Amino acid sequence: MVLNHKKILSSLLSNLISFRGKANYTNLSCYNELSEKTYRRWFNKKLDFLKFNQVGNNEILSTSGQKIAALECSFVNKSGEKTYGLAKFWDSKQKFTHGVIAKGYHQIGKLRCDANLRLLYEGVQKEKGRHKCYDGKWIVGETRKLELAGKQGGVKIYTAIVNSVSLKCNIRIAYLVKTTSQGTRYALLFSTDTEIDAMTLYNYYKARFQIEFLFRDAKQFTGLCDCQARSEPALHSHFKARFTALNLIKWHDRLLSPKRKPISIGSWKTRFFNELLIKRIFSNSGVDLSLIKCSSQYEELCSFGVISH
Repeated sequence: MVLNHKKILSSLLSNLISFRGKANYTNLSCYNELSEKTYRRWFNKKLDFLKFNQVGNNEILSTSGQKIAALECSFVNKSGEKTYGLAKFWDSKQKFTHGVIAKGYHQIGKLRCDANLRLLYEGVQKEKGRHKCYDGKWIVGETRKLELAGKQGGVKIYTAIVNSVSLKCNIRIAYLVKTTSQGTRYALLFSTDTEIDAMTLYNYYKARFQIEFLFRDAKQFTGLCDCQARSEPALHSHFKARFTALNLIKWHDRLLSPKRKPISIGSWKTRFFNELLIKRIFSNSGVDLSLIKCSSQYEELCSFGVISH
């Protein structure tokens, strides 16, 4: 059988939204005619998941409004000392931040409480000699030289444009202060876009928490941690396939219900598995499934075990 990218992606993603058990090569090969060896071979090739997701998002989601990309570390169980990327992670370091800027984007993130920040000098400069750039180090907790941008949910948000010694660039900071009965809590956010207002910076950072649900769903339902690969290309294909399968389920849900609402990935997987099982039974029995697809009994069977959509 001759395979191309379209066929392998179709087979892989249809399996990932309906499989039971571990989402490894061995188990996935049980759900169609592709062998375990075929999956291993194709995972080491460059499958274009990026283009697939871009096309899907453009078709399903609104193209208006602003879009942000969220990055976060997540622990994935892997054994073997030769596994690519073992114990590696990214952080808000100069190399990463300047790499983001070089691509034409801006970074929003969280700084440590002991971040080395310098206030910008805004006073009168001397007529001769080098102009003064900085007005001393900013001490975390000192709000006297910061501007109060506003309040939201009991959180006071102070802001200023400062210079980061470690990042070697000017940044916009949002210093968050919340006083409760247990004491005062604070956090320090930043953006390399000095033109962004502090309230927008705060709301963008809060929005990134949605990525935690992606990690949770990918680990529970699309086999993010069920990887049998060690090479770099195969690992990239594995991770991308798991998140793409999640997108596929969410696109399907959005097409049926354009209004945003909570979605149960587990319920959709149960339905897709039921549809796959019914199709396989009718196919092996030589019965035309199209004769009963419009019946209420077919819908009842497909929804068996489904909690909600």
